[in-house]
Amino acid sequence: MDIQLEQFVDDRYSLLITKDLNFMNAGVFMLKVNDWSRSYMREILSKMGNGSSEQDWMIKLLGDPNFEEQQHVKYLPQCSFNSYWHVKKLYEMYRPGDFMIHWAGHNFDIQSFNDWRMGRYIKLPF
Repeated sequence: MDIQLEQFVDDRYSLLITKDLNFMNAGVFMLKVNDWSRSYMREILSKMGNGSSEQDWMIKLLGDPNFEEQQHVKYLPQCSFNSYWHVKKLYEMYRPGDFMIHWAGHNFDIQSFNDWRMGRYIKLPF
């Protein structure tokens, strides 16, 4: 509970997002409110539909030179704020000291949470 969001912020970039096996993980990301991010999000929303996800369009649009990925996007390690609880690969799974867990693709239920908590030896304030 003592990790602060500010440790991830980099004012040089508009989008702070983590990478995973699917190129990026849009479960949790930080977006600076500016003209670039407004344009980017408008374009994503205009493209979505028919089974496509925001993450799919985020990836596709960053391939467009108009969005200047190199200038506006900073990729952080997945453990920064999108660690998976169920993946056994060291670079993706939650480790004590990570900021946040991303329960990607799982409906939250108390038994899964308790299994995870017991397996990871994490202490929670509740």
